[in-house]
Amino acid sequence: SDAPQTGYAPLGDTGIYYEARFWEGMPDLNLSSDAVREEIRSITQFWQGRGVDGFRLDAVTSYYTDSRADTDEFLQWLTETVKEYDPDAYLVGEAWVDQNTYAQFYGTGIDSLFDFAFAGPDGLISSVVKGSRSAASYAEALAAEETLYTSNNPAAVNAPFYTNHDMARSAGYYAYDDGSRTKLAGALNLLMTGNAFIYYGEEIGMKGSGKDENKRAPMQWTGEAEDDGAGTCQGPPDMDSVSMKFAPLDKQMEDPVSVWYYYRDAIRLRNAFPVIARGKTTVLEELSGKTVCAFTRTVEEDRYEPVLIVINTGDEEAQIALGDTVPEFRSIAASLKVSDDAPQISGNQLTLPAFGIAVLVR
Repeated sequence: SDAPQTGYAPLGDTGIYYEARFWEGMPDLNLSSDAVREEIRSITQFWQGRGVDGFRLDAVTSYYTDSRADTDEFLQWLTETVKEYDPDAYLVGEAWVDQNTYAQFYGTGIDSLFDFAFAGPDGLISSVVKGSRSAASYAEALAAEETLYTSNNPAAVNAPFYTNHDMARSAGYYAYDDGSRTKLAGALNLLMTGNAFIYYGEEIGMKGSGKDENKRAPMQWTGEAEDDGAGTCQGPPDMDSVSMKFAPLDKQMEDPVSVWYYYRDAIRLRNAFPVIARGKTTVLEELSGKTVCAFTRTVEEDRYEPVLIVINTGDEEAQIALGDTVPEFRSIAASLKVSDDAPQISGNQLTLPAFGIAVLVR
């Protein structure tokens, strides 16, 4: 037949068709070809030889069409190939499918997979911040996914993120937000285990939705409209004019209550307690509910200082009676707050301001 199969494009007037599942400008490679694999090996080693420490793998679900076994085999081969050159090389894959499906890719040996279940306008983070899901569900999902991923590969490293270049920007998720919810959502991403990712502009609350170009607006370094070497470039040619909700970076750096300052503090907190990224989550169900959740993050043999993290996702102050629950954690070592009010502890009573987060140590 002269008619192409689905996912194939004509090669001029030759009567020959080539596979191009995404679009005709992106021909698919024959990943089963030894010659193709040797070229891929050559390319990865070229960059590794110049100091590249790892690779982000796009659309790993599309390596083969309708063949999960072939996809897994290629992903395993690629992971082994990269790590043969550098055992410490890092690979993170994009598999925009349901969580149970992308969790299975960990069985190939890949280090990380982007954690789509928590991301985007309908993901767990935004749902908790909006109040459509409970604070407890955030903690419970953390504990559950750690078990899920390590069941496929004990060495799995989660790759949490909140938004990416294919999603509407997060500052537009919350109507009438003064910045409090935008800040809290950023913290919920940075309090997850693994290697947390931040999409540029997220740390200053950029907006952008609709077509792709709007989601990829230039970083708002300053309020300048054109690039003068220090300002903001014009962005993609077909980008609509995007009205930003929060100030550009230069202004936020001068404002101690800005989104940028909050992100900086959240990153510092994450780095100050290595157990946050490397530990295991245990939910304290008796302290967790609709707007408050509490969980410990620990590692075997206390190689890193364990912590108790308590989060108030509500817009009102929370009084939390700790009772006899983990009585060793009674000292507030760090906190994240969206107002002048700070978390306080008196005996077994913890006071968390609206959208407040407390990190307790022994």
